[in-house]
Amino acid sequence: MNIEAFADPLYQFDHFFVLKRPWDSPMETIEVYESPTSLVLDASYEYRAIFVDLEYPLQITASPGGETDPPSGNIYYYAHHTDAWVTATATEPFYEFDH
Repeated sequence: MNIEAFADPLYQFDHFFVLKRPWDSPMETIEVYESPTSLVLDASYEYRAIFVDLEYPLQITASPGGETDPPSGNIYYYAHHTDAWVTATATEPFYEFDH
């Protein structure tokens, strides 16, 4: 059997949380990180699709004479509807924040 998850706009599929209830042994929990996925029906299964907010990358670069918080040179990821705060500070004499 094939199972596929479709995310609404602004969300992305993260994983399936699977409860497998074999007829002759204890229940198992499984996490599946692929969609679509397939399974062999050898027990009773419950699939739950887990979705998360889309994430957007923010790359920060500071020119000489300044620094930022969070630090420049890295890529930071923020979920949709999340505020990203960046503080820019001049660190050298005769420098000021421009834009």
